[in-house]
Amino acid sequence: MIKKHPSLEKDFMFKSQLGLKYFSDNPFKLNQEMDIINNRKESLTSMISLTGDEDKPYFSVPFLVENFLGISRQDLTANAEAIKRKKKEKEKEEKKGKGKDKKDEGEITL
Repeated sequence: MIKKHPSLEKDFMFKSQLGLKYFSDNPFKLNQEMDIINNRKESLTSMISLTGDEDKPYFSVPFLVENFLGISRQDLTANAEAIKRKKKEKEKEEKKGKGKDKKDEGEITL
């Protein structure tokens, strides 16, 4: 229908009446979100460095991340699981590497 009526492509009222959900009309939305997160991170970094008289930080890092970085609990949980998975994979690789070294020690090379 848009091909027959090109003026409807920019008509937001027409789009809203169709009942379709669009992901985004802005191709730069992801870049904008990354800029926002980066600005929040800079603010968060300065808040982390705030300390009291006894050189103890005023805020805990998890508190700041949850409340000021704009990351949901589900995303934080998924991130923690990804870190655990990566750690397990690294441990497996290290074990495989140590096993190969032991085998190589018994070999004589000329």
